[in-house]
Amino acid sequence: MLFGLIVATKSVPTGVDLFYEGEERRHLALVADGWACHYKQMADGRRQIISLLLAGDLCQPFGTMPAHMTDTLVALTPLTVAYLSASDLRELCKTNPRIERALWWDLQFTKESQNELIASLGRRDAMERLAYLYCELYFRLAAVGLADRPEFAFPMTQTAAADLLGLSPVHVNRSLKSLKNQGLVTLRGRVLRIDKLSQLVDLSGFQFTNYHLTRDAGSGSV
Repeated sequence: MLFGLIVATKSVPTGVDLFYEGEERRHLALVADGWACHYKQMADGRRQIISLLLAGDLCQPFGTMPAHMTDTLVALTPLTVAYLSASDLRELCKTNPRIERALWWDLQFTKESQNELIASLGRRDAMERLAYLYCELYFRLAAVGLADRPEFAFPMTQTAAADLLGLSPVHVNRSLKSLKNQGLVTLRGRVLRIDKLSQLVDLSGFQFTNYHLTRDAGSGSV
């Protein structure tokens, strides 16, 4: 239903920043297709990715729209962004409680996802961090029909994964090899196959309740 509020669309090439930290916020935007991420840039050029955006995600949870951007948003793949009318969305929420609940759920999901990222950065080891990322992406994509059990497109580079997980690309590569050697995942090109989902969930400590999921969500083989 949100697509009926689109007033414009924009195509963004891979690696191009769409919104910048400190920039005045002018738009309510939705990822129509592709992957993007929010990140913080350190003074020396290092980058920390703080959240991933997939098709259907709002670029900023509705209701948390400060006057200026507090981080930068970049396209991880070729990206299509849809700009929405914020005023029309507010009016729609008044007459459609289901839309309002969905927006509140989106806000809650964003909070829980970032809580888990903090837990990963603080307490999970490298392999657990990568396993958790794979689990979260699988269930997020499966929920919107973008994961063909048990495979899904995984266009993230090891550098981007490292910037998200607080690791070096070398540690990401080693962790991936370990998961492969245990028979948990297979990565061919840009397609990730989860071969033993239940074991991957147990290894990562993936929290279904944080995402309003059950253990059998997304796959009958969990």
